[in-house]
Amino acid sequence: MYKRHKFQNIIRIFGGMNLIDTPDILTEKGQGTFALNVYSEPFGSVSKLFGRSKHNAVTIGADDEVTGIYQLDITTPAFFAIAESKLYIDNAGTWDDTTGTTAITDDKNNLWSFNKFSDVMIGTSFLRDDAIEHPGGAGSGAKVSNMPAGKFSAVLANRLFSFNTAAQPKLGYWSAINDRTTWDTTNDYLNFKSSEGDDEPISGVAEHLNTLIVGKEHSIFRLYHTGTEPPFKYYRIGGKAGVASHYSMQSIPACGVYPERLIWIGRDNFYQLIGDTVGSIADDIQPFFSSGAPFQVNLNRLQYCVSGIIREKNLYWCAWTSGSGSTNDYCFVLDYKNMMWAISDFVVNSFGKRIVSGREFLYSGTYTGFVAKHDPAVYNNLGVKYTSAYYTPWLDFGDTQLEKQIQYIVALMDAVGDYDITAEYRTNLETALTTLSMVTGADLLGIDFVLGTSTLGGVEVIERSAEIIKRFKRIQFHFTQSTLDEYFRMFAIGALLKPMKGYRIS
Repeated sequence: MYKRHKFQNIIRIFGGMNLIDTPDILTEKGQGTFALNVYSEPFGSVSKLFGRSKHNAVTIGADDEVTGIYQLDITTPAFFAIAESKLYIDNAGTWDDTTGTTAITDDKNNLWSFNKFSDVMIGTSFLRDDAIEHPGGAGSGAKVSNMPAGKFSAVLANRLFSFNTAAQPKLGYWSAINDRTTWDTTNDYLNFKSSEGDDEPISGVAEHLNTLIVGKEHSIFRLYHTGTEPPFKYYRIGGKAGVASHYSMQSIPACGVYPERLIWIGRDNFYQLIGDTVGSIADDIQPFFSSGAPFQVNLNRLQYCVSGIIREKNLYWCAWTSGSGSTNDYCFVLDYKNMMWAISDFVVNSFGKRIVSGREFLYSGTYTGFVAKHDPAVYNNLGVKYTSAYYTPWLDFGDTQLEKQIQYIVALMDAVGDYDITAEYRTNLETALTTLSMVTGADLLGIDFVLGTSTLGGVEVIERSAEIIKRFKRIQFHFTQSTLDEYFRMFAIGALLKPMKGYRIS
């Protein structure tokens, strides 16, 4: 039966970012073509990504690059940062120099990774400085005596491992039991040799499910404890998807339909390991690695990609360099529960986690001397506003060939303050955008939501509507927001459709 007007509601407006599929497939999946500083909470909505607050109000040193962040989890936890050539320990928001006798190479690319071994912090660096140790508290940093100077370290079965030394980049050495200063480098090692089909050096190591996952450029291995002699062995898992960055490897907790898994960046994609099965997980955004759309990942700096996770939000962050740049200027952000991708333009050189009042937070280090907390209650980036932007899927309201006319659109919102969203649209796969003037209230649509009193899941919401009077077959909306210290969540987009003469909507 013909109806003069029909109200259509798009209830899933965010399914992550997709750069490869056709507009029709994107519509089916509910995916957008660009998602900057947004994520989905609750599922299906599009929300402003929360920001970062400065841990230290004054820069470390003279705007020093932060190359490592770590919390040593002991009775009185100790929070560390490495910046340029010094090791610092946190003292109620200021950083005290605790370098001691350690020798740290001053280079923004000399990234550090850390382990806890016998209640001591162990740090190893990308440029193979002597490994450092610190007991926390009033102690000072020192060299780990006799430990081979490798790029990466790990702990398994009460042994400390060192991988990829300058002399033996394909070997992994282990220490005596619970003894970080006793090493038999003649006998106690594993050789990830060229006969395995990958003659490259070891490029990354991560602890996962009581084993160590060892990566090379084209291979993945699982190193395990035998309980007998020799104490350690390994086997090859796969020979196609290798590890491009040690610092991108994260063990992800079981979440949603997924068991515990390991995620990392490769040369052409992101990958995950479930059991002994390796699979790509970033096919939707693969053009970042190949065709450079919307911009190219600097493949020459993949080894400097760094990562961390925000457990309470199910988010994996991986910082990377775009174009021909020499610093990490973007982050990939993965909702690893729903497997949805977005990007952020937060500048990050290192990541670490810290427990504050029993709650785990992700921290990141900048190139300008700040350590920052990623805080769900903050909507600025180190005190500065940032832009959130999102292109919806191309919407055809169930028919790609029917020409429609929208009289009004309405967005169901939850927001704080004068959030000042800019709304634009374009039609029929065109590129030019037209700006809408949004107004509060939607009385002309004749629906039940009332400004200031409507609720969705117990959260107060409002509506903002706009008149379009536009004919089209498909339409895409673009939303941007850059107001300081204010956020938005968009739960749904609705449209009042008027069919063109000769068509029927039933």
